[in-house]
Amino acid sequence: MTLTPPHRTIRALTRLAHRLGRMPTLDDFAARPLAQRAAEQPPRWSLLAAPAGVETEDLAVPARDGKVPIRVYRPAGLSGRGLLYLHGGGFMAGGFGACHHILLDLASRTGDVVVSVEYRLAPDHPFPAGLDDCEDALDWYLAQAPQMGVDPARIAAGGDSAGGNLAAALCLRRRDAGRAQPAKQVIIYPMLDLTCARESWVSEAAPPLTRTGAAQVMLSYADGRDVTSPELSPLFAEDLGGLPPALVVTAQHDTLRDDGNEYAAKLRDAGTPVRLVEYPGMPHGFLSLPRLNPKQYDACLLAVVDHLTS
Repeated sequence: MTLTPPHRTIRALTRLAHRLGRMPTLDDFAARPLAQRAAEQPPRWSLLAAPAGVETEDLAVPARDGKVPIRVYRPAGLSGRGLLYLHGGGFMAGGFGACHHILLDLASRTGDVVVSVEYRLAPDHPFPAGLDDCEDALDWYLAQAPQMGVDPARIAAGGDSAGGNLAAALCLRRRDAGRAQPAKQVIIYPMLDLTCARESWVSEAAPPLTRTGAAQVMLSYADGRDVTSPELSPLFAEDLGGLPPALVVTAQHDTLRDDGNEYAAKLRDAGTPVRLVEYPGMPHGFLSLPRLNPKQYDACLLAVVDHLTS
């Protein structure tokens, strides 16, 4: 396997951190305090300069189990569209900081009002807590959209990694319940099969993201439920028709590559409009390291912008 320079650099840094004990196993990471896991975010040195002209506001909005924190991104010129975005982190890590740089960029480039959801994390709050929070945030956004200069019928949903799973599961849940769905879905290097059974888990696995460790973490997220349930593993849904038009982003050297590629194929077979873009040479999470791969980062953001604005 020939690795491109950005992937070689990222993989070398990952392996060095793992050998030095600076990158724990997934089990060790899951055992960290909730506040520490929620604060996980990309290192500052890996980010590019943030765009100007986007205001942010942190709120706590009503949810079925209390309140859910959200961050609203308001660009200078409004498009009338919106985006509900769900961060990655293996269902057990991350918060606003995990995707802040991406959402500043998307709001600036699209004019869309973006709402980021700081959903509850496993194992402290296993399924369906996180997905419930995402749905409650969507309901709040749909109700408040007119006051925010957004057409409720033009609110998309998206996310990366575990957030891609939540965005796909949210669309399935809303379809099956006969409720208003997002206008579009943006699914970025998603984890869509919690059995971790796809071939790329073998061909592209590297510490700490190994199939054995990930499968154990996914079982703690599922909390005794069948991991092949479509709301946990959207790839197991019998029917992927009647869902919002999708953009699916995958990466060549990602352990989750086959999840996204197969999901796109099943969407297409079911008659759901979908565009699949696989980024050659890229590993999982490459949008979190834009300074190491600025061309691929920009190309991916352009694909997302094109999907949201078309």
